[in-house]
Amino acid sequence: MANAKKRTHLLAGTGLAALTAIALGIISGVNFGNSKQHDKIGEVVLPKFEADVTAAEEIKVTTQDGEYHLKREGQEWYLEERGRYPIRIESIADLSEALASMTFSRQMTVDPKKFDRLGLGDPFKDGTGALMQVSDIDGNLLVDMVVGFKNGSAYIRKPQEDQTWAVAASVFPPLQNPARWLDLDVLQIGPEDIAKAEIEFPDGTGYALRVRFDAPGRFELDKPFEEALLISDFAPNPPALALSRFSPLDAVPREMMEGELVAVHRTITHLGLVIEAELFKGNNKYWVVFSESLQVERDETIAQLDEIESKVAGWAFEISRMDFNIMTTPIEDIAVAP
Repeated sequence: MANAKKRTHLLAGTGLAALTAIALGIISGVNFGNSKQHDKIGEVVLPKFEADVTAAEEIKVTTQDGEYHLKREGQEWYLEERGRYPIRIESIADLSEALASMTFSRQMTVDPKKFDRLGLGDPFKDGTGALMQVSDIDGNLLVDMVVGFKNGSAYIRKPQEDQTWAVAASVFPPLQNPARWLDLDVLQIGPEDIAKAEIEFPDGTGYALRVRFDAPGRFELDKPFEEALLISDFAPNPPALALSRFSPLDAVPREMMEGELVAVHRTITHLGLVIEAELFKGNNKYWVVFSESLQVERDETIAQLDEIESKVAGWAFEISRMDFNIMTTPIEDIAVAP
C-alpha cells in the first residue's frame, strides 16, 4: 500500500513538472515538440557564408521605412540611395564577421504576435524587423533572414518561418538607419590647427575670430570688434572650433539637398588652408556644403586640401541643429553690443 501511494505521488509530481514545462513553453513561445530545432544550438547559422565571405556583392535591407542597397564596386562599397556615397569599410567587415561567426544560442517564440518584442516583426507590415538579403555577383542569395535587436541581444528568423532564435554574434552594424553605414569622417582638423574663423551672413554682416597667442586653443574677436566686451572668455571658442568637431549625421548629393543659405562659416588653419562651409536650412534639416581654397601654397596644405576635396566635393552633409546653431552663432551671443 505504501509503495502504491509512493508511485501515485511520483506520477503526480511528474505530471506537475510536465504541466509546468508546457506552461513555460506557452509563455515563452518555445516549441518543445521539435527536438531537431534544439539540436541547432551552437551550430553556425550561415555555414555557406562562413565558407566564403568575399562572395557578397550586394546587401539589401528592408525596414518599415523602406529599403536600401549597399553595393560593391571592386574593393569599395557604396550606399545606392545616397547617390553612391562611400560606406565605412569597417562596417562591412563587422557585418561579414558577424554573419560568418553567428551561431544559434536559444530557441525563441513561434508566435508571430510576439515577433516585434524581439525586433523581428514583418517590415512589410510595419513590423520592427530588418529583412537582410545578401547576394553574390549572379544574384544568388547568400543570406535571407529577418534580423532584430532588443536589450543588447540579436535575434533572427527566416522570412517565411515562424521559428525565432537568439543568436550569438559579434556586433552587427545598425540596420534600421542607412546613414549609420556612411563614411562621414571627412575632416581631420584639430583645435590646434585653427588660426582663425570667419562667419558671414547673407545681409553682408559678419565677424572674425582669431586665436589668442597667449592662450593657444582659445579665441577672441578680430578686427573691427577686437575691443568689444565678451559675454564670457570662452564665448568665441565654440564657433571658432566648430570644424574640429564636425560630426555629420547623413550625406546626400549636393543637388538633392533643399534649403536656404543661412550663413557661411570659414576656417583658416595655421598652414593656410581655408575650409569654407555654406550652411543651409530647409524642411527641418540642417546642411553643410564645402568648398576649399588655399591662402598659402605649401606642400602639406595642398595634400590636405586634396584629401578633403576627395571626400566632400559634390556632397551635402546633414548636421544636428545644435551644431548648426554653433556654426551660425550671431555676434550678439559672443559680445555685448559690439
